[in-house]
Amino acid sequence: ADERAVLKHFKWPEKKADAMREAAVEYRELKMLEQEISSYKDDPDIPCVASLKKMASLLDK
Repeated sequence: ADERAVLKHFKWPEKKADAMREAAVEYRELKMLEQEISSYKDDPDIPCVASLKKMASLLDK
């Protein structure tokens, strides 16, 4: 949404504007994933298999 307002000020071809919007979305998703990974805490009460599955699911993202 915000990137659309910014991109309106540039006289770019539509494909370039689309690529910039897509890059902005991907960047936001990566930052959210980074936050999720960096805040991961290993809980010794959770079985090892469950912890490994959680780590694998984060890796798959």
